[in-house]
Amino acid sequence: MREMEMELELRGCLEKLWDAGSVDGSLGDFSRVAKRALEEEDFEPESVEQVLKKLEKEAESSWDAMNAAEEEQLRAVEAYLRLMDCSMAEFESKSESTVGHFESNADAHFDKLSKLARATHSMADKMSAAAAAASKKHFQAAIAWATSITAEASARKSRKSRSSGLKIH
Repeated sequence: MREMEMELELRGCLEKLWDAGSVDGSLGDFSRVAKRALEEEDFEPESVEQVLKKLEKEAESSWDAMNAAEEEQLRAVEAYLRLMDCSMAEFESKSESTVGHFESNADAHFDKLSKLARATHSMADKMSAAAAAASKKHFQAAIAWATSITAEASARKSRKSRSSGLKIH
């Protein structure tokens, strides 16, 4: 019965040590003491208590070191967040003035492009009217040429028929 109680106590201690993240060397010491406790009949429990106290101190110092590291990380994160806040505030102030500048430039550019578009449209209308007039004159010239060719062909035919003595009706 006594051996079973000691084994359960040792297992509980091992679990606590494992959870606390103690050093492997201390676990080795604890394993040796636990093995001796199970093998020797005249084993003194004080040696287990000494090892447990040593492991508890190591766990506490490990815990304290972990807390100190977390505090340092927290301070670094807070400093980074303060820097980000300042950067964001500066960015917002500059972006507002930049946006206003871009808007005024965009408006001026838009006005310029609108004037250019109106002038281009007006010139396109004038070129279209000129092309229509040129097309009309070209068409009239083509009709006049076709008419003159037809009249000339007709005149030749009538001369031929007169010279051959035929009458054309």
